Amino acid sequence: MTHGGVDPCVIIPVRSLPDGKRRLSGCLNAVQRHRLGRQFLLHMLAITRHWPGSGRTCVVSACPEALQLARRRGALWLRQPLHEEAASDDREAGLNAAVAYAVAQLRRHGPRDVMIVSSDLPMATTADLVELCDLSWHGPQAPRVVVAANSTGTGTNALYLPGHATLAFAYGADSCRRHAASACRQGLPVHTAHIVNLARDIDTQHDYMEWRATLRRARASLCFKRLTHGYLALR
Repeated sequence: MTHGGVDPCVIIPVRSLPDGKRRLSGCLNAVQRHRLGRQFLLHMLAITRHWPGSGRTCVVSACPEALQLARRRGALWLRQPLHEEAASDDREAGLNAAVAYAVAQLRRHGPRDVMIVSSDLPMATTADLVELCDLSWHGPQAPRVVVAANSTGTGTNALYLPGHATLAFAYGADSCRRHAASACRQGLPVHTAHIVNLARDIDTQHDYMEWRATLRRARASLCFKRLTHGYLALR
């Protein structure tokens, strides 16, 4: 449990695994991008299994493969209505429609706190999600909307919505400011947060190369620690 005794539902929107991450085409081929998208989604399903739990984690997508992965991991799943997916050639508009649909479905039986988290956050941990929730319940005032920005401070990588809060979802350019403005227009308290691991999405080739470099450094450090431990044990 976190502040306020609240365990929210986590919504993970996924566009397409086979056709995703097109902006990485300069360094990865289609098969590699497909594999990477699967890896990222499985990572998010793994960390949400610990908290708030697979039964409170929902993947929303028009991609059959993404929904199948959710089912296999015991998570909830919602197939985005095909007419909404086909109605717009704008990828961000499709994402906004998917998130709005998922929030509405999860709240059919009453108010419910929801957390919308991007699927491509390979550095994210369960503790980061708990921190996002705790930021909403900070202080004696009413719970607030929390917008977790990306590394540039312009995009939205995660959103926390208390049960009474609804937004006009505005994923795309300058979404961090637009989500905060939407909350303000409705008189909702709002906080813009920078949570390091939630800020590190993999959207561009530069993001990907930095992430791979971080993994290499982590592996090298682990190997050094193991070698050092072995050497000391032999002394």
